[in-house]
Amino acid sequence: MRCYCFHLFSEQRILCAEYCRKAGNRCFFPGGPEAFKRYVEWGWDKKNPVTNGAPKGTYEIVVHFYVGKTGSISDVVALTKFGYGMEDLAIKLIQNGPNWIPAQTRSRYVNSYCDKTISFIVK
Repeated sequence: MRCYCFHLFSEQRILCAEYCRKAGNRCFFPGGPEAFKRYVEWGWDKKNPVTNGAPKGTYEIVVHFYVGKTGSISDVVALTKFGYGMEDLAIKLIQNGPNWIPAQTRSRYVNSYCDKTISFIVK
């Protein structure tokens, strides 16, 4: 997952982006990667892509979204375009999920943009 912090001034944006790339400074799903995996497995409508005619294969859907200082999620968009309703489902999972733990800079929560990849296998 990638995380981009931002501030009003360009110098701060560069420093913050470098800082957020370090482990522990990025926004993340509450409970970590395993909790996110369980959430996706619980919330994913596995039949929808098959019903919409998706061919067999592995799909990696990338979702881009904004995480506010409070962990609120907004501006959710899919960066991939596989179709078959997969991107719509991935967007709904992020939008309807819990607040995320925001990125930190200098021990303070900051606004950030994050990219999250959701892998999906059609059998």
